[in-house]
Amino acid sequence: MNYLDDYRNIYWLLSKPVSRPTEHEEEPSDPPWRQTAIWARILRERKFVIIKMEKKFVDPAAEFLAKNFFKNDILCKGVSLTHDPESVDYYKDLMKYWLRDRTSLLAIEEENERIVGVLIAKIMNVKRGVNLDIDYSRIGICNQRVQEIQDLRVNMRKEIIKVIALELKEFKFFEIKLICVDQLELVADDMEKRLLESFYVIASESKVPILIAVMTSFKQQLLLRAQGFTQAFAANYEDLTKCDYVLFPSKEPDTSVMGFYKFLEGEYRSAYEESLLPKRQPSDDLPVESFSEDSLTDPDEEPIRMIKLYLSESDVDSEEEWSTSEEAEIEEADIEEAESEEDESYKNIQRLIDEYHEEHQTEIEEEETLGELSEFSGLTDPSEEVFSE
Repeated sequence: MNYLDDYRNIYWLLSKPVSRPTEHEEEPSDPPWRQTAIWARILRERKFVIIKMEKKFVDPAAEFLAKNFFKNDILCKGVSLTHDPESVDYYKDLMKYWLRDRTSLLAIEEENERIVGVLIAKIMNVKRGVNLDIDYSRIGICNQRVQEIQDLRVNMRKEIIKVIALELKEFKFFEIKLICVDQLELVADDMEKRLLESFYVIASESKVPILIAVMTSFKQQLLLRAQGFTQAFAANYEDLTKCDYVLFPSKEPDTSVMGFYKFLEGEYRSAYEESLLPKRQPSDDLPVESFSEDSLTDPDEEPIRMIKLYLSESDVDSEEEWSTSEEAEIEEADIEEAESEEDESYKNIQRLIDEYHEEHQTEIEEEETLGELSEFSGLTDPSEEVFSE
């Protein structure tokens, strides 16, 4: 049975609300936000879904990172991590330690549950006087190669915090540890973008609007810039030395490691959450009229209508309340001119009507006279023979 089949039947994950199939079905013990939620769905020839990290996927996700991230990351290649099996095991343990938090995302092929992408993120609480270094003894990491990689990332994280500390009062943020996608997939570019956009939903729900990331891949650096991240710093790999020894030698001299940060604004929702929201009706856009007791009238009474009054000279009390004599004369002249124009137009119309009546009357009289002549004149049909032989 497919693992995702259990979650397709959960009513809050469907695009439309449906009725419960049985009355005896029990409610889930955990609230919806603690259940596995589908944050995105990529429709291609093969269907992919992005979900929160689950306990059963911790080990497969660590194996996926060992095959894809350890071989392609510049820092891992710089310390020859894959050449030491012990270092690989230690780094996998560190990945599992991060993946136990339910703040990471997985991109899975829906049919066979194959992992094709991982985004690891962790909430960091920074306070004054707190050491930002990693306590490797607490998580059981004592490998030198792994410590060199993580020490660099921790130092880079400190540089980002120094930049954003001038604008922040609370030091609580999300650190994106890594984004790894199977590059053999045709949708690898789209998958990285979808993972990052789906992570905005988790950050919005957690009410942690600050994101930071240390990226070593030039491709992912361009992705973060396109998503609105601000660059905090950049360091060339040739400058990262220890006792005159380059820690992470790279064949490409122009490559560098960069730190980014971003402040999220507004609320972010997944496509499934958007479909569950009630649709706004057109009537909601209309303004709401508020009525008070003074505005309400008795329905039996006639409504009050405002009309314009023309006062006579006896009704005028003072010149301040009404118009002056000059304005009154102008108004009277306008009224007389309008009345004269109306009289002329009325006369013209009346003249046309009289002419029409006269013509119509003459036509009627002519028809009557012709009728009398045809009846009493004794004329016969010209086709008949008048004289006979």
